[in-house]
Amino acid sequence: MFVGRKEEGRAVLLSVRAGRGVVLVGPPGYGKTALLQELRPALEAWSVVLWADKLSPFGAFLKDLFRSLWDARIPVEGVGLSKDPEADLKAWGRRYPSNDEKAKSLVRALRAYAERGVNRAAVVVDDATGVQGSMVPWLVALAEAATLVLAVHPDTLKKANTKRLWMRLDRVDLPPSPR
Repeated sequence: MFVGRKEEGRAVLLSVRAGRGVVLVGPPGYGKTALLQELRPALEAWSVVLWADKLSPFGAFLKDLFRSLWDARIPVEGVGLSKDPEADLKAWGRRYPSNDEKAKSLVRALRAYAERGVNRAAVVVDDATGVQGSMVPWLVALAEAATLVLAVHPDTLKKANTKRLWMRLDRVDLPPSPR
């Protein structure tokens, strides 16, 4: 376990294994990314992990999530799983032109996966500080279909129209890294 972060790492893993989402909170340099990377093998041993570096811009996040689903061979309705991820990404973009339609297709794919699988997929976002109120309905829908793990700066929790999201997630605060 990551040196000095055993308690926080355990809290994240326990929440994910219980099917609850997590918001990992700490300022830059506190080790959120390092902790998530350290936990990744344990998360992958539990369920499929769909990784995205950033939540914003939302369209780029949706594309990253589609690519993660493609890598995990989780199908999105109306889009084949060929040998070419970029061709499938383009087909997905043509079939679902708006971000709302794209988000809805991904939520449906994750719901279908959850119905078939033993454990729900874990959607990990290394930097969710760009969250906006307009994204919250889709993130709540994702939280109902998968287990969210979001890393954020503490000020992110104060953003307008985001409280509905944070209330759904267990909170793990990172104190300053021990020396």
